Amino acid sequence: EPSRKLRSLTLPDLEPMSHGLGWLWNLEEFDAEKASAHTVQIGFARPVDLDQCVVPAYLQGKGELLSRVKAADARLRQAEVDALGEDWTKTCYEGILKCDKSKYLVK
Repeated sequence: EPSRKLRSLTLPDLEPMSHGLGWLWNLEEFDAEKASAHTVQIGFARPVDLDQCVVPAYLQGKGELLSRVKAADARLRQAEVDALGEDWTKTCYEGILKCDKSKYLVK
């Protein structure tokens, strides 16, 4: 189960797993380089977890998912800034190589 903190940040718009799927399905809206995802792998710990995949699929089909994901994402980002500071959130990836630039890349 997700933590209470995570649930409190994604609700009332979406459950955490539904938010994660919605975010990934709409990745081009959140990624500056307009990346897209083509594969989603989900592990179910309990039967009710399947519902958390059906809900965002239904909302995506109705065109209602993106607004809910954006609302929950805004709360998550604000919690990140509150916990870590604005400067850190803007610079935490500086100096980290992209995987295709690493000498350990396997082709």
